[in-house]
Amino acid sequence: MSTSSETDEQFMATVSHELRGPLHAILGLAEVLMESGLEADHLRLAEALYREASSMRVLVDDVVAFGQFRSATPSLTEAPFSPRSLVTSVVDRLRPKAEEAGLRLLVEFDADVPLRVLGDAVRFGQVVDNLVSNAIRYTEIGSVQVILAGDRETLSLQVRDSGRGMSPADLEQIFEPFVRVGTPNVRGTGLGLAVVQKIAEVMDGTITVDSAVGIGTTFLFTIPCRHVESSTDDNIELDGTTVGTVLVVEDSEINRTLATKQLELLGLSAIAVNSGEDALEHLASQSVDLILMDWNLPGMSGLETATAIRTDGLVPADVPIIAMTANVLAGDREACLAAGMNDHLGKPVSLDDMRRMMEVWLMTEDTGPVAEPSDSSVHEAIEQLVADLGDIDTVRIVVETYLGELAARRDALLDPSPEMSDAAQRAAHTLRSTSALLGANRLASLCLEFEQDDEPDALLRQRLRQEVDDVEALFTEIVEIGIAA
Repeated sequence: MSTSSETDEQFMATVSHELRGPLHAILGLAEVLMESGLEADHLRLAEALYREASSMRVLVDDVVAFGQFRSATPSLTEAPFSPRSLVTSVVDRLRPKAEEAGLRLLVEFDADVPLRVLGDAVRFGQVVDNLVSNAIRYTEIGSVQVILAGDRETLSLQVRDSGRGMSPADLEQIFEPFVRVGTPNVRGTGLGLAVVQKIAEVMDGTITVDSAVGIGTTFLFTIPCRHVESSTDDNIELDGTTVGTVLVVEDSEINRTLATKQLELLGLSAIAVNSGEDALEHLASQSVDLILMDWNLPGMSGLETATAIRTDGLVPADVPIIAMTANVLAGDREACLAAGMNDHLGKPVSLDDMRRMMEVWLMTEDTGPVAEPSDSSVHEAIEQLVADLGDIDTVRIVVETYLGELAARRDALLDPSPEMSDAAQRAAHTLRSTSALLGANRLASLCLEFEQDDEPDALLRQRLRQEVDDVEALFTEIVEIGIAA
């Protein structure tokens, strides 16, 4: 006879699996539609569909997590992941919601954040999602700032907003389940912060909040972490492209279509089959570069199929098998790895989720020509600054100061001598944040790449030199022509 705890766990497993499957299809197909060149009216509908489904995804994650925490203390998964990539992925997914509310969503990475850490990426991502979503929900004007900091032993996420703030009475109950402070018409279950607090406890970390009415709120989530040494094969942060052929093993026709479209949008070739038996037959005569494997297949399960592939040597040992499944509860990832898979991708899978996974396992370094800085992104950033500050003269001073920074930091950034290493890293860190603020995104990206590289090579310095020159020419022209309101 099953216990109440076992019944609760089975209920949560069933609810989670049955909701994630349809959500995976809705979110993914909405993204595919958004990328298909729709007319403006239809694009807005697709974007609205995606936003609403994304909100439901957060709801499902919170309800399932809360149920797990009530029935037992869930185990944590330990696997290498990139905290920078994870934060970027979540923020990019939430950016349209912030823009719709008229908010600026800013991201900053401390220079000491490790490239990769060992930990539970799903739980950490859930914290990022909840804190940023919550900040957007309770901020009516201004900005939401996300700051990721850390070192080889700790990782901290700070989320600041310029929202309405909270009273001392609100702060006393903010982490209680089903509590929603402030205006009652704000959407949400009131579970998000309760889940964040539970995750902090399970991870031996802390979550604190500092807030004042009319000023804003800052949440600080800190956990211990284990730094993972990077190797020459660790390409998760490279600026490059994914290449190869992917075999999709999925019994749902909708999910096969979705995965194929997502992979095609990423520039990959995709072959789809609907059963484990068909996968084995295909691999007996055709080679692939990666396999995406559903768990719940008719006949042979995904776990059995992966085990058979490895046992029979149907693919070389270095061909990754990635679980793409709605089975995302405690122990599910471990079961996939034990069956011979290399990684676990929990449904629903967005295009950005798929991109990050393909970057980890299929990315090749791109050493092609550097793109010109985007005039449109720069002008949009400057227009936003004028709107935020309400003062063209102040923005002009900001731009002129940035030009001075480019000139002042150039020599340190491009000097290859060992004694200038620390100065070069500081220069890259400073230019990255200011370049991102002013829309010089390509230069900001190259500065980030420079910061993360222990020994930047001549090619990277050459690319930086060209980009600094191009950005300097663009901003000089903007100053000479004049900044318009």
